[in-house]
Amino acid sequence: MSNTTALGRRLDVPAVVGAVCIAGAVSLGLAALVIPALAEPTGFSDVHAPLAIMAFALAAAVSEIVSVPLMHGGGKEDLTFFEIVTVAGILVLDPAWAVVAPLVGLALVQLALRIPAKKVAFNLGSYATSTVAAVTTYLAITGGADRFSFRGVVALVVAMTVFTIVNTLLLATVLKAAEGISFRAFTADVWGLSVLMTIGSIGVGAVAVAIVPVSVWLLPFTLLPAMALWYAYRSTSQRAEERERNRWLVTLSGILTAERPVPELLADASDAIRAAFGAGAVQVLLPADDDLTSTFPASEGVVPVPVSRLPDGWGSAVSVGLELGDGRRGALLLGDTPGAKHPWALKATDEAVLTTVAASLCSAVRSAERHAALVEETSKLKAVVENASDGIAVLTGTGRVRLWSPALARITGVTESVAMGPMADAPTALTSVIATAVVDGIVMGQGQAEAEPRPFTITRPDGETRDIAVAVVRARANADGEPVAILTVHDVTSQARADRLKSDFVATISHELRTPITPIKGYAQLLLARGDAMTPEKRRSAYELIADRADHLGRLVEDLLMASRASGTLGSKLATAPQGHDLRTIVSAATQSFPAIASRLVVEQPETAVPVWCDSVRSVQILSNLLSNAMKYSPEGTPITVRVPESEFGDTHAVVTVTDQGCGLVAGDVERVFERFYRVEDSMTMRTSGSGLGLYIARELAIAMGGSLTVISQPGQGATFTVRLPRTEATAMAAAPASAPSVPFARTA
Repeated sequence: MSNTTALGRRLDVPAVVGAVCIAGAVSLGLAALVIPALAEPTGFSDVHAPLAIMAFALAAAVSEIVSVPLMHGGGKEDLTFFEIVTVAGILVLDPAWAVVAPLVGLALVQLALRIPAKKVAFNLGSYATSTVAAVTTYLAITGGADRFSFRGVVALVVAMTVFTIVNTLLLATVLKAAEGISFRAFTADVWGLSVLMTIGSIGVGAVAVAIVPVSVWLLPFTLLPAMALWYAYRSTSQRAEERERNRWLVTLSGILTAERPVPELLADASDAIRAAFGAGAVQVLLPADDDLTSTFPASEGVVPVPVSRLPDGWGSAVSVGLELGDGRRGALLLGDTPGAKHPWALKATDEAVLTTVAASLCSAVRSAERHAALVEETSKLKAVVENASDGIAVLTGTGRVRLWSPALARITGVTESVAMGPMADAPTALTSVIATAVVDGIVMGQGQAEAEPRPFTITRPDGETRDIAVAVVRARANADGEPVAILTVHDVTSQARADRLKSDFVATISHELRTPITPIKGYAQLLLARGDAMTPEKRRSAYELIADRADHLGRLVEDLLMASRASGTLGSKLATAPQGHDLRTIVSAATQSFPAIASRLVVEQPETAVPVWCDSVRSVQILSNLLSNAMKYSPEGTPITVRVPESEFGDTHAVVTVTDQGCGLVAGDVERVFERFYRVEDSMTMRTSGSGLGLYIARELAIAMGGSLTVISQPGQGATFTVRLPRTEATAMAAAPASAPSVPFARTA
């Protein structure tokens, strides 16, 4: 008997099939050369009659039809009586016809059954190789001895063993390519059955040949052992099929319980169901695939599918209704495609199992859909949390952080890893906020949200302070039964700054306006009351003071107007008139305006000209504002350095720096010092004068001229303001000698 395989329905194995076909063709060619040279056994005359040859071909065809299907690896192996015909052919026919006649019968029956060409090619190549190997081995061992001598019987056993080994190896090769089954696993499954098939085939075939010369009428009785073998194979096949189905049902159980997308679930489950029930094809139809209400009515059991409703290319099928919930219905179809050697039909004993599988599939699909919906909603929530401008945190009743959004990390300056670690690692101010929120939201609030967010001020790890508003809502307890609070943190720093800016503006302007107005009003009243009695010198002094304070008031108004013109969404709107100048001259003009700090000024600039393209008046104003700022915020007697470094080749801007030894700036004030009306100190204490517009105007003027103004500072280490102005291409100025500053108090280093 022999094995024929249904090649993998899903996998393309043309390389294996092609190699087997080539091996069969080569074997037939070698047989034509080798067999005539070998001695034939004695005892019977070789049969050459066409009728006998046709009878053997017909017997081979019948043996291929009368088979037992055996499931293996998701496909089928057919246990046939082909080996019996091969044994009889070796003992009776001419050696050449012993090879050809069975192959002819095999080819005819497979073509008649419309077996797929790929399978026909493999089977013919496999059997050609196996049969040639068996006939050649038999002739070589017998060496002309009698067919039924001890040597002849041994030769027949060895020949059929070779036949089985070659056929099994080729079958294992194609199964490995099509189903991924290893050689070891396949041979371990079939070796016992292969031995039984070989012994049975030799016994039945040899006995039938031996009985014919005695009495032809005894030949039908030789079919009884064949029938016994057929029942034995059928029993073996059923046991193997049951094991295979159970294995695939276990695999299907794992597929249905795993979390995976619905398309992937259906694809894997369909393969497992097809292998478990031996179907040629399986299809799962969902509501979106077809109008299932009319095509596949709801049913509680397995029902055959009418031919008119079969999917394209299917020969037959049964369906099981799938209840997917919410009134949605689907269908599970199992069937076979045309060209199958054995039309598939569901066994009555398998209907209950298939119904249970369909119910499990329904549950798995619903679970996968719920999981997909949950993943989608979770993804949306995650996107909201990650992209929300407000910070979001989830806390347990003990204050442990379970969620810390990126926005909250930006607001607090505390990373997620630190926030979700021990609370001792978080800043003290933030820890107190969390603790207060937990108490309010979980203990005191009893699950109710606060009516209004509570304001807090926190200090970030980098020293910057932030104003925040914290809203607390108590959520359902987590899996451990612990209450959970959700914190929404809104950064109100800008709003608070704007509010303080308004207050600071009023306080600053009131103070700055009152400073020049008070002496103007006082001296004006003095002149009205006693002007005639005052000496000319005192009257002149009073007038000069009034004029000076009026100039001060005018400069303040001018600063306000300039700040108003500079503000705008399109950048600086200040008008400048840039021309070519020597930066050293601009530095000298600025330093001459501060004779009161002449002893503290240290000016460092190169001996050659530093050509820049700028508005000289505005550039002097920038440096004057920087010097005024340094004078206000640095202790008495400390140096103030103005430095113009040497320009390097390729520089597009010239640089001048102003460095003081003042109190310095914290990280949060480095950029804020350039804001309008911003004062590093509290505007209500007024330890230094000024409107808070100087640095703002200075940077806007630098930007308007194509330059920039930046600051580098550390707390307690002073500050260095850097002005960058575009360089000019005026080469005439490059050769000009450096002119010493005209002010005696400025030292050139």
